[in-house]
Amino acid sequence: MGQIVLGRGTRYLLNNRSYEIAAEIARDTYTVFDIEYPIVTNTINREELAELLQEGQLQFSEKGKNTEGDFIKKYDFDDLSMLPEEMQEKAMYRFNVIKPFIKLEVDSLSPYVQARIDQLKEQGKIVSRASLYRWLKDYKDSNNDIRSLIPSAHRSGNFGKRLYEEVEVIIERTIDKYYLSKEKKTVKTIFELVSHQINVENKTRSKTDQLPLPSESTVLRRINDRDEYKVTKARKGEKTAWEKHGQINPFEKPTYPLQRVEADHTRLDLFVVDDETRLPIGRPWVTSILDVYTGYPLGFYIGFEPPSYTSVMHALNHAIFTKGYMKKTYPKMVNNWVAHGLPEVLVADNGKEFHSKHLRNACDQLQIELVHCPPGKPWYKGAVERYFGTINRNLIHQTKGTSFSNVMDKGEYNPEKNAVISFNKLLEYFHKWVVDLYAIDFNKGVKGVPIKLWEKSFEFLPSPALPSTSIDWKIILMKIEKGSIQRSGIRYKHLFYQSDKFVKLLHEINVKGMKNSVDFKYDPTDISKVFVYNPFDYSYFEVLCSDQDYSQGLNEYTHRVILKKLNEEKKNVDKEALAAARFELEEMMASEHKLTLTERQKVKRVKGKGSNQIWTEEEKEKKTVLEKKSKPELKTEPIEMNLPKSKKEQKVVNLFADDINGEWGILNAE
Repeated sequence: MGQIVLGRGTRYLLNNRSYEIAAEIARDTYTVFDIEYPIVTNTINREELAELLQEGQLQFSEKGKNTEGDFIKKYDFDDLSMLPEEMQEKAMYRFNVIKPFIKLEVDSLSPYVQARIDQLKEQGKIVSRASLYRWLKDYKDSNNDIRSLIPSAHRSGNFGKRLYEEVEVIIERTIDKYYLSKEKKTVKTIFELVSHQINVENKTRSKTDQLPLPSESTVLRRINDRDEYKVTKARKGEKTAWEKHGQINPFEKPTYPLQRVEADHTRLDLFVVDDETRLPIGRPWVTSILDVYTGYPLGFYIGFEPPSYTSVMHALNHAIFTKGYMKKTYPKMVNNWVAHGLPEVLVADNGKEFHSKHLRNACDQLQIELVHCPPGKPWYKGAVERYFGTINRNLIHQTKGTSFSNVMDKGEYNPEKNAVISFNKLLEYFHKWVVDLYAIDFNKGVKGVPIKLWEKSFEFLPSPALPSTSIDWKIILMKIEKGSIQRSGIRYKHLFYQSDKFVKLLHEINVKGMKNSVDFKYDPTDISKVFVYNPFDYSYFEVLCSDQDYSQGLNEYTHRVILKKLNEEKKNVDKEALAAARFELEEMMASEHKLTLTERQKVKRVKGKGSNQIWTEEEKEKKTVLEKKSKPELKTEPIEMNLPKSKKEQKVVNLFADDINGEWGILNAE
């Protein structure tokens, strides 16, 4: 996606007017002019631009191949992951070909290019010098945006290239079973095995429901998409894998900010109390993202959400954006939290949340190289581990309610009985400690003061890049799912999402002879809406849940708790049942003093209690007036569409069809 480095010539759209930066008159302060009326000038600084961007009022102009527009250019598609898979693979292939040259600074590229071509040839990949130079130029001209590597043919409208999900499953299972083994089967053998399994499957299907056979090159691409370390380990052993792939640059000491960051979770050694009832609610989790070069924390998330993609998503969002909310929320802060931006490499452990398809998709879009520590070698993210130790020693263990990490330190101390700090006060303390203590103190690990190392580095480096639009980043970080358009809209987890735009979209799908399946993304902390991807104009549009009374302000976890409760009671899922269950849950949460400590922790997770609520509060307030003026009229009745009768449309829903058995109930959660 687009990364904007501010400077002379940068253009942006604000209040339907197009502006261009004329000059940088001081560090991060610019003179801008109206493109249509150049005599109209103004002065603006980077912080103001970042705040307008985060509020969704500003959009930067992008450049490079595949952009369109007059004064303000933008890519003709929003999300790389929503293009046909063949196009995504070509872009990633081209990126991997030119990757060694992106930061290479030499007098002549020619000998390096030839060496790279020879290297690729040994791997069975044929690339011409002209193609390599062209791809590298396209990428550089676009401010290093991978979307510039998408072939222009994506505009041709050939959308039928996506493989069926069943075919993908067969390919992946075959690779897992036969390729990732010591027998070292060839790609050709894997292709033949895949073809055989599809032929067997097709014998059980009707002529109109046959699965297509993939090409051998498609199977090869799926193999090449696998992590090289894991493939080599499975075929040749861990020693060979580590010798070949283990000593890689992501684990070397970084030489500038944002070159490498580390992410991890820990449970704080502190019992906190509810802000209103003052009842103990237990120990919150913290997800932190730390810049390794400066030792400066980029961002965090504190809440009662156990390690999951949701907590990683909030921490990444906090790390990427500027922290403008602090001035209003915590006016007593002495210093600003200046660290922010897109990292080049994100190092994480092997927790399932760091291997999720959602995080992989987000990192691909944001041009972040996701690196997992070798199993059993946690010291490869030692910086964030040391940071957690400092948090507990210097902040948490100095606070009443600490549980200590060493049971020998506790003695007769009862952390639950001594808990006095509220959740919101903990967030204030945490901000204060990070900004006014940790960031300005000498750090032995980096041999310097984090904020000074950060600021000194950016005296010579351009300021961290900003996104071209805020909506891009927010949607990219969301979870991705698939659904079909029915008369009642898209059904997901027993909720329906309806829009007038579905009529036109479904018509285009039918005209193209495509399968009735659309991709959409959603924020797990707010399931009152989803963002549906239109593959014909490469853009997202917002679709609200038909039952706003139920879904407004509801997070995914709470919805699952309600579904599980209904499941256990064997009730049909409908609007009345959902509303009744939610009312019962609210009543239960209102009587927190009757709950056990573990139950109160789950209540906070149901309520979505987390630090993200603090830094998004100001943004929500600014949008309230606009939303009241242009609040859309919800369609609660089915929209008439030219759809055949479906056997799947039933009034009675079988809850057991959904895989929710592994989710927690509010009272039996772990």
